[in-house]
Amino acid sequence: MTYGFADKITIKCSQDLDKLIYIHMYMHAVVC
Repeated sequence: MTYGFADKITIKCSQDLDKLIYIHMYMHAVVC
């Protein structure tokens, strides 16, 4: 996939949020 300049900035700014969401979903899956 190709990402535009704005998309790269969005990805860079949301990396931490994506990690938190991934961890949250992982923990939720384990609990369920």
